[in-house]
Amino acid sequence: MAQRVLEEVPIGQRGPLVLHDPRAARTSIRGGNDRSEFTPLGSTGQLVMVSDTDGRAAPAELVDAAKRYVEASGSPIPPFELALAAVYDEQLRARLLKY
Repeated sequence: MAQRVLEEVPIGQRGPLVLHDPRAARTSIRGGNDRSEFTPLGSTGQLVMVSDTDGRAAPAELVDAAKRYVEASGSPIPPFELALAAVYDEQLRARLLKY
């Protein structure tokens, strides 16, 4: 059925496809005596960018390198701030990525 739905919807309008049990029942993910059982199908992902509440962003690879640098050097500068600076400074980026 899901394949048929995808074939009928124009490509530009395809979004997430959510299938549900027509026998709706309250489900608790914390356990208990509910009729239904929550079973995650799976989840995968990869952290690519790290951002703060101001919308500033740096590649996750640079943030990880900056964390290693701060641990190794004892720098008082927060790793995220170092990573942000390294986005615009090639020398700093190259130095951080060595850690």
